Amino acid sequence: MSKDLIHLLKTIDNNAITHEVELLLYRMLQRDLILADDLLLNKGEICDRVWYIEKGVFRCFRKHKGQEENVWFMSEGDVMFVPQSFYGEYPSRHYIQARKESIVHSISKSQLNDIYINHPRFERIGRLLTEKYYLLSLDNWEELASGTVKDRYNHFLKVYPTLADRLQLRDIASFIKCSVRSVQRAREK
Repeated sequence: MSKDLIHLLKTIDNNAITHEVELLLYRMLQRDLILADDLLLNKGEICDRVWYIEKGVFRCFRKHKGQEENVWFMSEGDVMFVPQSFYGEYPSRHYIQARKESIVHSISKSQLNDIYINHPRFERIGRLLTEKYYLLSLDNWEELASGTVKDRYNHFLKVYPTLADRLQLRDIASFIKCSVRSVQRAREK
């Protein structure tokens, strides 16, 4: 398991990461190598895992009217899942795909719930992480719903400063809802 993950969890609530919880995480977490362009979650599957990204870049997207629409990007140090499917336990309308070769660590929903039940303080970490990513999604939704392409591109750069050179232009264009050529023009400015 990644020491970076333990460090992240301790920065959120050091008291929640007891020696016992740390040992449980080491035992429960599954480490996977994901190749570039592999799908971690398919549309129609129930998202029953939470992934921590040790290395790599991922996108969440949906298909709408024959086009792929990117919903979010995650990279090193991020935690990811599809909340609607994870919490609602119904088939996902989204895909999660690696954009680069990646290493992830994951835990199942049932394992996570067992930790929450037996170590209630740890549940605070889950709540705070959920709040963080919920606020990010609201911010993205508001910023990408209006404004010029340049404004939306600048928002992308603010939220994902390390990803501009790691993603394909079509991924960025899909996220900020414009053409690839518009992204190129925004970059030139």
